[in-house]
Amino acid sequence: MYTPTLSPTELALVLGNTTTKVAIVLALAKEEICAWDLMAAECAERVAQWTAETRALEHQYALLQQCHNTSFSFHQNMMEPIVNNADHLQTTIDAAKQNKSVARFLDRKIKWGTPTPMS
Repeated sequence: MYTPTLSPTELALVLGNTTTKVAIVLALAKEEICAWDLMAAECAERVAQWTAETRALEHQYALLQQCHNTSFSFHQNMMEPIVNNADHLQTTIDAAKQNKSVARFLDRKIKWGTPTPMS
């Protein structure tokens, strides 16, 4: 014969009087509330962790954006004029090389080198 196993609480709920049944239900309800409180505390802790990590990530993102903007500004303000100046000088040299004597002079200077003010 098969008989399911009953816990002492289930047995008391089946066989006990009304006072016992109410006391058992109240105890079970208190345990359930305690479990939900523990879960709520765990959830609150998780939310606090995620909030802190999100704020840290947002701060890192802001620093990255600032670094990018600074780098871009440096490129625009410092490097572009140098590149434009180099392009202008190259255009001037190319135009000067159209004259054969100037081209030979420049080729000799490049081949033999030019003394610099530092040497």
